[in-house]
Amino acid sequence: MFCMGCLIELNSYGQECFYSMKVSKDSSYQKQASSSSYAALKTNYAYDAIIVPNISYERYVGNGFSVGATYWYTWWNSSQAKNVRHTFWRSYGGEIAVRKYFGKLAKDKPLAGHHYGLFLQGYMYDHSPKGDIGHMSDFTYDVGLDYGYSFPIDKRLNLDVGLGMGYSGGKYKKYKQIDNHYVLQARKMRKYFGPLKFEISFAYQLGKHNVNTGF
Repeated sequence: MFCMGCLIELNSYGQECFYSMKVSKDSSYQKQASSSSYAALKTNYAYDAIIVPNISYERYVGNGFSVGATYWYTWWNSSQAKNVRHTFWRSYGGEIAVRKYFGKLAKDKPLAGHHYGLFLQGYMYDHSPKGDIGHMSDFTYDVGLDYGYSFPIDKRLNLDVGLGMGYSGGKYKKYKQIDNHYVLQARKMRKYFGPLKFEISFAYQLGKHNVNTGF
């Protein structure tokens, strides 16, 4: 009878342990699954300030990592018929980026805290701010590293500030406006290393549970 009681008790204990392990595993899986659905919709006001409208989407993929994509487009020009004056401010392109978040805030919530990452940009432009001398690009590319910090300022809003540095390459044409014609002056290679991006983004947090506490 004693042995039978021990076997029943051990069997009950084993089932309880298995159940506890299963619940723990399922809970961990649910937490990971829900955190992977965190996302943010952003706009960089540093670009908006120089009349380059832009929009970004960033998605958390787990273990502190996120992937993001940005698109910008501006196509402004002004004219003076009498003096035949044209001013161009045109650019369109995009960026893809991978980030790693870390620090105290990053442990509490995805897409928050310190972050560093790799970015790749591709775009074209035609800039002639003075009206007579302009630069018109072929395809231009940027590749670099960035560092920043994202912190909550409202229940659904984060402020993300950062700086990116790297290499920019591509070809462009230097032209001059003479009367109503644009005369090619030179073809040049773009070879630049240094600051490439400055970010002051407002990031709207997407997702049912993607809210900042304390607001």
